[in-house]
Amino acid sequence: MIHRVYSKREKAWRWAINITVDGRRVRQGGFATKDEATAAIAALRLRQRAHKLGLDVDEPEITLQQLLTARQADKQASSTRNRTRLLGYFADFVAMTDPMLPVRSVGLSHLRAYRDTLSKQKPGTIRFKMAGVVGSLNAAPLYFPALENYRAPRLVGPKVTQRAVLVPRGEFLTLLTTLRTSPLPRYARAADVLELLMLTGARVGEILALKPAQVDQERGLLSIYASKTKSTRLVPIAPRAALLLADWSTPNFDYHAFLKIVARGARLSGFKLQSDHWRIHDIRHTAASLLAEAGVSHSIIAALLGHTLPGVTAHYTHATLPALRKAVEVLETLVTGSIATPLRLVN
Repeated sequence: MIHRVYSKREKAWRWAINITVDGRRVRQGGFATKDEATAAIAALRLRQRAHKLGLDVDEPEITLQQLLTARQADKQASSTRNRTRLLGYFADFVAMTDPMLPVRSVGLSHLRAYRDTLSKQKPGTIRFKMAGVVGSLNAAPLYFPALENYRAPRLVGPKVTQRAVLVPRGEFLTLLTTLRTSPLPRYARAADVLELLMLTGARVGEILALKPAQVDQERGLLSIYASKTKSTRLVPIAPRAALLLADWSTPNFDYHAFLKIVARGARLSGFKLQSDHWRIHDIRHTAASLLAEAGVSHSIIAALLGHTLPGVTAHYTHATLPALRKAVEVLETLVTGSIATPLRLVN
């Protein structure tokens, strides 16, 4: 059966089919025209008859270039910045391998060859780019019914060590003092940005792009737009943050200039901002960990940080030493209370 359905993702009417093939109901959608849906039904019925007769039906091989074209035409595949980057990595893989290579012919050797070209990059970057390639390959059945049972080869990526680096309170206060005592106004402005990062848990780009219209002092709310997820969230303004946001104006330096200012302030404070020490983004991790230590639920932390995917907040919360001490104290109380009564009965 062929019928029309409205696609909310594409905001247009598309054709869909319902047909029983090999004893099971097949439902597919996304056909632009009725002729495409009719051709898909004919192909499915031809395969069913061939299966009953024990014959092989020659189907046209879907190439990597066809899959790339279908992915690029899909607005959902490039709806966010990260998805656009992942699609770009798949385009690099297609150009390096062979655009006319059938998707079913992609093997581990092709994936290894692409991974070897990324050998000089960080393990996390390699895994991210490989996810873009494998994810596009596994999405092939969404565009081509002939590949409904296709799965991309599984290639184990490089091991990524999880960073659990939190910002020491003493170093953070020393850095703020160094920047604010500098004669250069930009350094004091950078200190305000750093403190707002800790008070709001926002990303660096969100504070650097903050405009006065986003600050509502009367309601005590800060409207933060996240370009990463293309969404807006409201963050309550604490008293200290209200002082920093009074007469707020967008900083006159970009992200790279801000990093240079903070790195110089750190050197003047006696330490360096490195991946094995702590970085600017670790301020966001620290804010989340402090909230978790205080007993704030993960749902509230996720809403404050602007996380839309479940499980992401767990990556930002780390076990702090005070939280571990509190945990063993609670454990001691529970254990002592549970064994006290049996000990008294024995005595």
